[in-house]
Amino acid sequence: MMRALINKEDNSVSIVEDNGVVIPQQMIDEPDVFLVEFDEVCLANIPQEEYLNLFWSPDSNTLYLHPENFSLSTPSGKAKLKELLSHISLVPPDNRTVSQEHLIATAYGFLPRNEVDEILNDDDLQDEEISAILSALDDS
Repeated sequence: MMRALINKEDNSVSIVEDNGVVIPQQMIDEPDVFLVEFDEVCLANIPQEEYLNLFWSPDSNTLYLHPENFSLSTPSGKAKLKELLSHISLVPPDNRTVSQEHLIATAYGFLPRNEVDEILNDDDLQDEEISAILSALDDS
């Protein structure tokens, strides 16, 4: 059996004991978290760098990757940021919404500055981007 510290607010994983990582007693005593024991089989296909994307299921007493909630500091979170930035790159800078500008500012905190700039300045349309534009036009 393995142990994990779970956030009470949303059942997200705060820390997983694994490969020498031990949950400090001070953290266990925090009122916003609780400790669970679970079968490590549920982590079989999950890379350790994705553990911050895990959630605890009280029904099955397992940890799982949530399909929509993820930490931006993980590889999958960074990949999602890059995908969102590539969509924003299609919008001229003067026409970007406040939320798009906020996402760009957030991306600078998780990705190298030159990588964000490169994605935003990419003028080449990919097949997926063209399909997305055509699909959006068809829906209007």
